[in-house]
Amino acid sequence: MLIFMTVIPAVKALILRDGKILVLMRNNAAGTPDLPGGKIHRGEDKVTCLLREVKEETHLDVTVVRLLGKAAIPFSSLTIPATVYLCAASGTIRLSDEHKTYAWVPLKEIQESYPMWIRGIAQKV
Repeated sequence: MLIFMTVIPAVKALILRDGKILVLMRNNAAGTPDLPGGKIHRGEDKVTCLLREVKEETHLDVTVVRLLGKAAIPFSSLTIPATVYLCAASGTIRLSDEHKTYAWVPLKEIQESYPMWIRGIAQKV
């Protein structure tokens, strides 16, 4: 029996403020670092999805500054293809249940100690 898995593309926001990037920690045992964003719904364009997902996860309003590029995000046994945008944000952070905490991380620290997909995309800032 063959089992086919559909991989749904995602979008992520690299939110930059005062030389620091907003990093969320997933609400899992490992507290995996993540950027705000999520899966694109059927019929939804990437930017609309990005605005919706960031609002759902952080309550922030974002403005897209520019496209940063693509990232391959390991998730369970899959690799999720994501389009990542550099964004500016306004508002006060209130996390959804998906994430347990957040930090504004200096760009230099991202380059040294975060997952490869985050480091790779941060180099494009």
